[in-house]
Amino acid sequence: MTETQHVIALNPYRKGNKGKVFSNSMAVYDKVIASPEIRKMIQQIRGELPIPKVNANDAEAVKKAQDRLKSELPFFCPHYGIFKNNVRRQENAQPESFMFQTIIDVDDREYVDKAIEKARELNCSDSIWNGSLLHLCYSARKKLHIGIRLPVGMTIEETQKAYCEALGVPYDESCITPERMIYLTDKDSEIYRSKMWCAVLSEKEILMRRQAYLDRGLTVDGRGGKVNSLQLTVDRANQQVNSLQLTGNRADEDYPDPPEMPKKLPKLVELLISRTPEVYKPAVAHAIFPPLATHLWKTRFRYIDNVEHEARLMTLLLAGTGAGKSSVNRPIDFIMEDIRLRDAENLKREKAWKDEMLRKGANKDKRKRPENLIIQEIDADMTNPAFVMRTAEAQEHFLYTSLNELDQFDALKGSGSQQFRIMCLAADPGNKYGQTRVGTMSVTERVTIRFNWNASTTIQKGQRYFSKVLTDGPISRINFCTIPEREIGEDMPVYGTYDESYREALRPYIENLNKVTGLIECKEAFQLALKLKDENAEFARLSQDRTFENLSFRANVIAYLKACVLYVANGCKWEPEIDEFIRWSEQYDLYCKMRFFGDMIAKENFTAQKSSKRGPQNLLQILPDSFTAAQLLAIRLEHGLDAKGTDMMIRQWLHRNYIRRAYQYTGKRDSCDSCDSFEKLKYRHDGMVIKS
Repeated sequence: MTETQHVIALNPYRKGNKGKVFSNSMAVYDKVIASPEIRKMIQQIRGELPIPKVNANDAEAVKKAQDRLKSELPFFCPHYGIFKNNVRRQENAQPESFMFQTIIDVDDREYVDKAIEKARELNCSDSIWNGSLLHLCYSARKKLHIGIRLPVGMTIEETQKAYCEALGVPYDESCITPERMIYLTDKDSEIYRSKMWCAVLSEKEILMRRQAYLDRGLTVDGRGGKVNSLQLTVDRANQQVNSLQLTGNRADEDYPDPPEMPKKLPKLVELLISRTPEVYKPAVAHAIFPPLATHLWKTRFRYIDNVEHEARLMTLLLAGTGAGKSSVNRPIDFIMEDIRLRDAENLKREKAWKDEMLRKGANKDKRKRPENLIIQEIDADMTNPAFVMRTAEAQEHFLYTSLNELDQFDALKGSGSQQFRIMCLAADPGNKYGQTRVGTMSVTERVTIRFNWNASTTIQKGQRYFSKVLTDGPISRINFCTIPEREIGEDMPVYGTYDESYREALRPYIENLNKVTGLIECKEAFQLALKLKDENAEFARLSQDRTFENLSFRANVIAYLKACVLYVANGCKWEPEIDEFIRWSEQYDLYCKMRFFGDMIAKENFTAQKSSKRGPQNLLQILPDSFTAAQLLAIRLEHGLDAKGTDMMIRQWLHRNYIRRAYQYTGKRDSCDSCDSFEKLKYRHDGMVIKS
């Protein structure tokens, strides 16, 4: 999952402190250069507008005022996206945020027009400058800034000298410092911008460029003296955090498109999206799984960590206002049709009983609540006690709901944010939830939550909704999808007809889901989960992106369960198309999580790490309720502990009943490696203490 993340070090304020820069998305850059205030300042600096309280006939006063205005302009640093502690110093430039680009300063007006023409010529030549042109922009005094990509292995200084010679303009040695700043000009001053202007390159190209520097005995950013790999890991973490210092998330308009859905799809998926307009198909292809999985009853699948899972699936669609979020509704209606028919009968029975209770008043001969009152689809505004009661009566069937707005979950929060706890527990095998009440008419139950759901909301609302629980688990457990924004004035998408033929084609798949029970072994899904785990681990190692790695763990479980649902729905027969579809589905899920929450999570984690340095911390408390030895090792390293003590710590925690193994332990292994999975018995995030 390679991404292009546009991030720059920018001080967006007028009269901003020249020693301070903040890592921002290009959306902030664009907002600054498009502002009327900046446009007016540029016009005044160029003499196109008068400067208030300055005598236009006094050339010296005008020049002084123009110089003052120029010094008040916002600015950015073109060489690095991140400076430690947001301090613009050479030693604070973070090596792994190096942009592999520089800006040529054409500071003589007589060269400007020729330089523009020559830059374009070089960009199309057969020389090393082919495809190197990233940006052309008039400076504050309408001279020229030329943004170019560094040739592989060449330093900033070498590039500046060689390009200026090829361009035929004087070389300026003041333009090569790591902390160099450029004053921003208005949008109208921009002549040309490549999509790769200020963009982070692909992981493959970054590694290739860094290696070229290392082979020369330089650092990964082309400076003198190599840095160690541990420092690079730390710097990468800082990059993730600071990339959203002011904006809170990456800019949608600059973010790469999501991975493209495979052309060949599993038959069930192909059927369910067959009436869906093209633009909505990826969202529908994700949204169909919670209602499909709701048909499974007492059906389990053994994951690669040897833990048995039911098909616990929750999908949240994040998209803009008017993007077409309702496109998922019709396929869901057809999938849920048989469950809704049974629910309707049981709702009638429940209503009849309630009416009878009202008629009898305080009569002691009141009839007990009807048995086998299985009602799977619940109301969006259901209270917490009602949810517990429905779960208890469901006899281990899944509950299901489809929400038009995410905040409808607030009815479940009870005395405090219980909806987030329910989201977390709904994805965890063997969970326990409930309440104990004194009143004889109150609901007193302890249940295992089986709750699949679909929900939709706007991107901004979704980010706000989860902003207080970024690292508490809900985001990693939910499957996310989105709908790209359509162009203004684009034709309205047209749906196909959802008719009897659609219903009949779907029926055999639903029957297959309804009739299975017990432990289902699907070796193809199991092997696919192993492959995807390895692919995610490989990307995590290359990117050193801990947020991605953490999110990938449960994303892989979600993908595995989807594969199992397709397998069962297909009569326990594997289709070759399932492989690529599930791989795409997981990549798409992780794409959405990183796009909408990645920087927010990284910032939250970084804040927690900073505060932890003030004193000792309970490392078990920091870990998720289910974790691996690899995660524990990562926590130890982050807190300055060595790797050697990991095995001993695990043995101590096992002996003290702080944790237990999450798979059936045979006793054949004495050491703890990255394949080991554990479950916390104490210091859990859900507040429970589990008896060993």
